[in-house]
Parts: sequence; structure tokens; C-alpha cells
Amino acid sequence: MGIRDEGPVQAQIHVSGSSIAYGGTIIGSFTGGAGSTLAVTLNAAANSAAVDALIQNLTYADVSDTPMASRTLVLNVTDAMGAELGAPTIRDSQR
Repeated sequence: MGIRDEGPVQAQIHVSGSSIAYGGTIIGSFTGGAGSTLAVTLNAAANSAAVDALIQNLTYADVSDTPMASRTLVLNVTDAMGAELGAPTIRDSQR
């Protein structure tokens, strides 16, 4: 997993080092990715448009010679108080 860098202009996600910006405003930071768990920590500047853009710019690559036919991505959100949305329940009909 990773984050695609669109560039530092309005309504785009920009990655610089471990910082993530949206439209030129830093909205958070990240650790991991590229083979390990990607963890993003957002700050108070991360509004719904910024979070939506960030989710749309998550990337995945498999360099295996025999990649799996499908993958499941699970996003979990934890607020400042430690409350989590938790993993969704995936029904067999959704797989």
C-alpha cells in the first residue's frame, strides 16, 4: 500500500517525506506502506474532502510473478478518543 502524490495544488493530495497535504495544507502524516501496514494520522485540517481525496489516492502494487486474483482492503478509523469504526463485516455475496 502507498499514497499517490498528485502534486501540491488545489484539491490534490501531495506527499512530501512522511507528510500528507491536501491543496497545500498539511492534513497529516503516515508511516509504513510498501510491504508493511500503512498507518495515516490525520490532524484537524483533514476535512471530509481531504479524507475522500486521500482514500481515492491509496495505491496497491503486487510485484509477484503469480499475483492473487483479488485483494481485500480494510480501512479502520480511530478518533482522538480511541474509538474505532472497526472492520466491516464482509458477507460471502460481497466477496
